This record gives sequence, C-alpha cells and structure tokens, in this order.
Amino acid sequence: MSSADEDNAPSTKKRKIQRACDICRRKKSDGAEKPDNRCSRCVAGRIACTYNDSHSKVTYPRSYVEKLESRVERMERLMNQLCPDTDVSTELDGQVPDSGSTTRAIQSEGPRASTSLLGRPNTLISLPMTPRIQGSPDGDDLSDDDVNVEPGLTDTLRKLSVSASDSYRYHGKSSGMVLIRAAIEMRNQQLGGSSKYEPPQERASYKYLVSPFTILSMHSIVLISSQWLRSESMPVFDEFPPEDMLNSLVDLYFRHINDMLPLLHEPTFKSGIINGLHLRDGGFGAVVLLVCACASRFTDDPRVLLEGTEDRKSAGWKWFQAVEDWRKITGSLAPAQLHDLQICVLMANYLIGSSAPQANWSLLGSGIRMAVDVGAHRHKMYKTKPTIEDELWRRAFWILVLLEWSNCYGLGRPASLHDEDIDAALPTEIDDEYWPTSGSEQTPSQPEGKPSKVAYLVAHIRLARNLAFATRTVYSINRSKLQLGQGDSQWEQRVVAELDSSLNSWLDSLPAHLRWNPDQEDTLFLTQSATLYAYYFHTQIAVHRPFISASRRESPLSLPSVIICTNAARSAIQTLDVLYRRTGNPYHRNMGMLFMSGIVLMMNVLGQKRAGRFDNVDKDVAVLRRAMLMLESLKTEYVSSVLISCNND
Repeated sequence: MSSADEDNAPSTKKRKIQRACDICRRKKSDGAEKPDNRCSRCVAGRIACTYNDSHSKVTYPRSYVEKLESRVERMERLMNQLCPDTDVSTELDGQVPDSGSTTRAIQSEGPRASTSLLGRPNTLISLPMTPRIQGSPDGDDLSDDDVNVEPGLTDTLRKLSVSASDSYRYHGKSSGMVLIRAAIEMRNQQLGGSSKYEPPQERASYKYLVSPFTILSMHSIVLISSQWLRSESMPVFDEFPPEDMLNSLVDLYFRHINDMLPLLHEPTFKSGIINGLHLRDGGFGAVVLLVCACASRFTDDPRVLLEGTEDRKSAGWKWFQAVEDWRKITGSLAPAQLHDLQICVLMANYLIGSSAPQANWSLLGSGIRMAVDVGAHRHKMYKTKPTIEDELWRRAFWILVLLEWSNCYGLGRPASLHDEDIDAALPTEIDDEYWPTSGSEQTPSQPEGKPSKVAYLVAHIRLARNLAFATRTVYSINRSKLQLGQGDSQWEQRVVAELDSSLNSWLDSLPAHLRWNPDQEDTLFLTQSATLYAYYFHTQIAVHRPFISASRRESPLSLPSVIICTNAARSAIQTLDVLYRRTGNPYHRNMGMLFMSGIVLMMNVLGQKRAGRFDNVDKDVAVLRRAMLMLESLKTEYVSSVLISCNND
C-alpha cells in the first residue's frame, strides 16, 4: 500500500495480509530436499508439485495511479496555457529520467525525511542551529535526498520551463515541482518510458528573457500579453563622470572598499570600462555609477557633490539616484543577473554611510531573494572547475549575506536567510590578479607563501555566523526556543558557552597574516586584522549584552557578562585606536562597532560612579575620548558619525 493510501485509511481497521511471510514459506516447503523436488504435502495429496507461481513486483493501487494520472492531466493543461505553442505531451514523453531508481530513492527517503526532527532529538534539544565555523559545508552535512531529488528535478524543470533555460529558477525539495516530477515518473513507470539523465553543464544564461508570463492565483490563471520583460534594448546611461574623474574614483573604490569587500574583479571591471561596455550595457553602467558614488566619499573633488551645494553629505548622490531611477524603469520578473546582485551590494554600501542606513534591511533582503531565485546559495549551481564568473556570483551572494546578518543584529530584525539554508562554498582565497580571464583554460591558484587578501572576507563570514546565531537565540522573541525544547533554565548558559567556545575556535583558526599584530608592516593586512578583531569583540558584546541589563541581575550570567562586555568594548576601541594612529583612519566600516563599544564602556563608567568605585574610571574615560575622536574623523565618510558627534557635543 502506498503512503498516501495509508494516510487515508481508517486507523481502527487494518487489511489482513493474505499470504505467508518469506520465512514461513521456506519452512513449509521441503521440496528442494526431496527426490524429484516434490514436497511432502504434494506427495501425500497425490498432486502435481509446481513452482510456477512467482511473486510479482508490488504495484500501486489502481485508484492511486488514476488519481496521479488525473493530476498530471490537469498539470499538462496548465502547462499548455503557459506554452500554447508547445506540445507539452510530446516534450515530456521519453524525456523523463528513469523512474525506477529515482522513485525508489524518493520512497526510501520519505520516512526518514518526515521523521528527521524526531530521529535526532539531541541536535535540537542541546543546541539548535549551531553555528558552523570551521570550513564550508560538505556532502556529509547535506540531507540525503538532495542527491536523489534535486539533480533530476533540475533537469525536468529545464524541460518544463515556460521559456528556455535562460529563465531557469531554483526550486528546493518542498517545491510543488518535486510533486510534479514524482507524478510524471509514476506515469512514465506505468507507460514504460525512460530516458538517460545528463546533469546540466552550464549555469542558467544571464540574458534578460521571459516569454509569455503567468500570474497564478488561487482562483484563476491570468495570462499577460507576450512581450520581452527585458530585452537587448534596455535603457543605458549616457552621463558618466569625466574620464579623469572616472578613473580616479574607480581607483579609490578598489583601494578603500574592494580590498576589504572584494565584490568586483578589478582586471575585468577596468577592462570593461576601457572597452566602453558601460556605454552599451545598462547593468554594467549602473555598477560603474555606483562605484563612483561609493568612492566619492574618499575624495575632495567638488565635482562629486550635487550642483549648487557644498554639503559633503551629497557626495555621490546624483549617481546613486540615477541608478535608483533606472531600477524602477528596468525592474522585471526576469531572473537576476550578476550585476543585479552587485547593484544591491553597492547601493547598500552607499546607504550605510548615509543618514538612512536602516533602508539597507529591505534592500539586502531583496538582493538575497534574487540570489536564491537563481540558486546562488546552492553548491550544485556552480561549475566544478573554478571560473571567475562563478567566483563573482559567490562573492556577491556571500557579501549580501554578511551585510544582512550584521544589519539584522543592529536593527534587531530577522534575517531572510540562515546558515543552515546555505551550502554554497565560501569565496575562494585567490586574489584578483591570479584569476585567469574569462574563457581561459588555466586553473587559478594563489602563489605559495603569498597571503591572500580574500582570506579576510572568508574569516569575516565565519565570524558573522556566530553573530547571526546569537541574534536567533539569545535575542529570540516570545521565547520561541521553547518550541525546540529549550525551555529549561540552563538553556541560555549552554548557548552562551557554545558561542564563547565557537568564538575562541574562530580566533585559533585565523591565518598568520590576519592575527593581531600592531607592528604589521602591510597597511591593508593591518586594517583587515584590526577590523576582524574589532568585530570579534563586537560579537562577544552581542552574545553577553542581554545579561547586563538591570532586569537580568539575578541571572548567573549577569556578573561574568558585565566583565566580558566591558573588556570587549575596551579592547575593540584600543585595537581600532592602534589602526587610527598608524594609518590616520579607523576604517569607515568600523563606525558602528566604535559607537556600540563606546556605549557599553560609558554604561560601565556610570555604573562604577554610582557604586562609588573610581579606580578605573579615568582610564575608561580616556578610552572613550579616543572613540569620540575616531568617530569625528569619519564624518566625511559616514553621515551617521556626524550625527553621533553632534549629539555628544
């Protein structure tokens, strides 16, 4: 009986099995041991002893098959409405992967998938969603049915797509398309059809193509008139900075921003500008304008300001606004291209330094949704052989996730994607100059003994996993952790202890060039190291901050948490102060950590004064003054730092 029939059968009555089990059949028959292979019962009854009645393969009930066939017919009618010019039946017949092994795989995985939460209670009861710090996901960490379901699903979906593979979108295991595939395989099994599955060799093409589109509602299917939602005649930009200014801003961007967040491949990007690609391709042109907007905060050139004003807060705004207006015109339902993700990252980077950084929450979430829509979060969507195109997709996706995790903690809001939803590999630790150009057969590799600049991004992502995990646990709303069996009084202590241990493991795993060394000669590595350590202390504060409030004084974590938060705040400011003294800049992305550390340290100073203890107050006040000085130095790069400085004055 199928699982579907079992679910619908009455629970009070079971159908009697009308045959003996295998062991009983073997015990009852002694024909193989008798002369002429005639068993005792047949000899005694003087009847012919035959062995012609072989057990047939278990088949599905007729009602179950008919129900599936009916569903397939309805689905084919829907597909015919989506693709009126295509004979769906002809396309499907003989082109579905062999159902035998795949169907058995789905059947065998079904019970395991449905009871996975019950089968591993310790994983949930001890520490749910434990952050994975060391390394990236491998095959052992993935669910078993990923291997059996998704490859065939991807192939089938390409055949079912309303357009060519250009509009391919990612579908996970819970997608209705999995059910469609199971139904098609069932029908194919009954009809005896089969085909050989060949995994896709190429990522979905990034052309702006979508043929007749549909909007599915609960009651009807509304067909939109056939048209190109995006086409080769997309609007392009015709107003760029003068050539000398453009080249200067591009160099500033790569030195001040891309060296820390390597979103773009410098040789490819600069080659595109030289060849005039930004004048022909609207997407690349938007990326170029946003690069100029972000870099405009690092130059004194008055041409970056809005006309008629000398306000530094307007630097780059005209280019940002041009891209924002362009997105409203060109926005579509088509799958995202690489530059769509890059645009989201660059716009978020610009907004972080504006007076409205909170706008990033929806922007980053939108970018992540676009990335998931094309499967950028799955390792199977990338080629086995590394290419610069795949690497840029991976970088853009992970930077979006990194920025969102930090942004969600700062705003106290949930993230759109969690670590357990991702199995894409982390960015490759190979610098831009060692990646071969597109189409080259050369395998990229970082020279032995040469530290990679991209290692900073990888370490930052691994550290951010702890912050994201803390946001979902110690800051959970309505005690939702009770649903995971976390209601005992010791739960928070175990979570905090696990996070502390994970942070220590992360610290031990840092490569030599990123370990804190105030005498580091390389300015870039000094900046990367200082930023990572400041973020490490920032995460320590995030883990223990809930337990330093007055309402949590009775918690056993209260006193240790106060000490840890105070020491972490002091260490973060002092670390960035070394960077500031060495380079004259504490790095603009550290503004939020400076501010939060200053607040924690100020609370400790006020608490010490209230308790009548003045031993370390003067030292902490001096540290606070250094934090204020660094915030003041960032006023030309971050509008928020200007507002903070004004409020404290």
